[in-house]
Amino acid sequence: MSWWSSAWSWVSGWIWAAGWTWPVSWTWLLAILFSVALAGGSEEAPVSSPEPTEEPTPSKDVEECQRGVKDLREDVLGLEHYLQDKKNHKKHCLTTKWEQPKIEEYKKEPKSYLPESCKVKLIK
Repeated sequence: MSWWSSAWSWVSGWIWAAGWTWPVSWTWLLAILFSVALAGGSEEAPVSSPEPTEEPTPSKDVEECQRGVKDLREDVLGLEHYLQDKKNHKKHCLTTKWEQPKIEEYKKEPKSYLPESCKVKLIK
């Protein structure tokens, strides 16, 4: 007995047990048989192998971005030292004469440019 005839007998038995009329039973019968037929051939379907993917290599854009991040970090650090020196001089060292360097100097080499006499007062 083929699978079609066994499926037919199974489906027709359900149709008879449910008491469906002719148009409804044929519609359901065709829908079930069609879905069984589609599902039955899935093992034979060809399977394509995935195409190999290329590994991306670092480009000049990445290197430029890394340099930009480094420059930005140094600029922010320089600005932080510039503002902190300005605040510390006004708060702790008003008596000491000091001309604060331009912000470009802080950006070139981010560090505190307060005179040593002010730094000693800050530590105490």
